Amino acid sequence: MPKDEDNSSFEQKVTIYCEENGEELVAPVEAGEVLGEISIERDGVTYGQSKLVACSSVDVSYSQLIKAQIAKTLKKPLTIVFIIIVLALFGFYVYLVMHYRAEKKRRIKEMKIRQRAKASQPSGGRNGKMPARTRKEAPQEKYFDDLSYMEPKRLNKSENDYFEEFFGRDRDSKQ
Repeated sequence: MPKDEDNSSFEQKVTIYCEENGEELVAPVEAGEVLGEISIERDGVTYGQSKLVACSSVDVSYSQLIKAQIAKTLKKPLTIVFIIIVLALFGFYVYLVMHYRAEKKRRIKEMKIRQRAKASQPSGGRNGKMPARTRKEAPQEKYFDDLSYMEPKRLNKSENDYFEEFFGRDRDSKQ
């Protein structure tokens, strides 16, 4: 083209072959591979056309590939719903654990208060014995005052025989 020609009046049309099919150009790309074409036009007249060829090879960047796959996956609505459900379940689990620990601390504190109160009370009641407990109080006091529920359960004769037959040893002899 002559030097006095105004280059801004020319239009460049770049065509990438894979983009015509609705795809993206992705690595790996080999050197010498034809990727598309370019044409120079002005006023509807084509002045030149050339193939676009990769001048060097481009390898796959696995970190970029993984990032692109993760981004594509996270855009799906089903994935977002799944993540929200998992986070909600995890939050509920944390709440339950915290609630359980707070309840356990409260029970231990109540147990210590009852033990102190019991130790400070003189033994009284009928004939120097402890006052009779109501049926409702007994399980609660057992939980706080009697720690025998933490000891291993003693088996009766038939249960012990079954245990020996099943495991081949005496369970109570180790205790």
